Amino acid sequence: MAQDSSEITNYRSNYDIIINDPLYEEIKLNKKLNEELKFSETLYDQLKNKYESVVKHCEDLQNNFNNINSILREKQELKKKVGDLNDHNAKLIKLLVETLEEKNNVIQEKDKKIQVTDTLIQEKDKFIQKKTKEIEVIIQLKEEMVQGKEETIRRKDKEIQEKDNIIKGLEDSVGIGPCPYGGYHL
Repeated sequence: MAQDSSEITNYRSNYDIIINDPLYEEIKLNKKLNEELKFSETLYDQLKNKYESVVKHCEDLQNNFNNINSILREKQELKKKVGDLNDHNAKLIKLLVETLEEKNNVIQEKDKKIQVTDTLIQEKDKFIQKKTKEIEVIIQLKEEMVQGKEETIRRKDKEIQEKDNIIKGLEDSVGIGPCPYGGYHL
């Protein structure tokens, strides 16, 4: 066991020699520096990735900003065009309204003339109807007169025929007749 103890002491003194050796300190320091270097490289890579991501986001933001500005310019141009079109349309509408009012006035004047003409036509139609009724009454009266005269003529014709028959009967009984050369012979 003494040997174990001396071995342990021997190991211990070797350990102390190694640990207290400046080269060991340098190795330890290098190892620590290597770990810190690796950690720094990892942080660097992470920061680099974050930086690239931030740069990409900045570029995207710049592009978005440019797009928004472009859209705003287009919007302003469209707004101006819409304003110009509204002004133009307002002028056209005003002209259209004026034209429609003028045409409406012309139509109203023509309508008044038509109404006057229609009134005249109605008055003339009433006059014609009145005259037509008067003429119908006159025609009816004249037809009645003609019928009365025809009746008178028929009666007189009948009277003449009766007288002719009487004369013929007398001529036949006396022997007088019409002469083929005109007049009567005995």
